[in-house]
Amino acid sequence: MQKFASEKVKFVVDDALHMNLQEQFDVVFDKGCFDAISTSANRDQIINQYINEISRVLKQGGKYIMVSYGKPYTRVGHFGKQWDTQIVQIPDKAPSGERGFAYIFQLIKQQ
Repeated sequence: MQKFASEKVKFVVDDALHMNLQEQFDVVFDKGCFDAISTSANRDQIINQYINEISRVLKQGGKYIMVSYGKPYTRVGHFGKQWDTQIVQIPDKAPSGERGFAYIFQLIKQQ
């Protein structure tokens, strides 16, 4: 990540469920974290904790961008009314040749 660092972009590696951050950010980008925790036995509790942490470190009007293979109905229901949600569907082709979709979820923190 160091080679991509600049004064305008700050990359942070931390525990997504217990972030050691006091500052707030304009964007949180997720490629795989939500998908990984959604396979846990106690997924609802972990997902709620994860979303609370994201909300805590995002500025009002900040964007949580999630790239996922999860269908929108399995993702959006976890977010409350404090999020304005937009979803972009991206056609994807698996190595097996099977066609499917990936999704880009843009959630904007309202409150």
